[in-house]
Amino acid sequence: MQFRYILAFLIVLYCQSSFAQFLIKGKVTDTTSKQQLAGVNITAGSVGTATGANGGFELQSAGKIKELRVSYLGYVTQIVRVNDNDSFIEIPLAESSGQDLDEGRLPLST
Repeated sequence: MQFRYILAFLIVLYCQSSFAQFLIKGKVTDTTSKQQLAGVNITAGSVGTATGANGGFELQSAGKIKELRVSYLGYVTQIVRVNDNDSFIEIPLAESSGQDLDEGRLPLST
């Protein structure tokens, strides 16, 4: 009889851990001005979000988040590693020099 209770407990514990959600919070700022950046794109695999007006973000994933890709127009894109014990990350972004932009050419129509 006790075996059934132990088995039921282990099954519930397994189901809970398999549906666990991982949440990472953070803030993105400009490296020189220290101002928060709104609208920064943050992705982790197939999930993503954007920072709010205060530069803050929350990203929730079904699996562990190992790294974040942080991109914003006019700034250098960064890949930020996430440690297991990180729950809040501050990400400073540096402005792009503009030299890393590719030229685009548009065909002329006749």
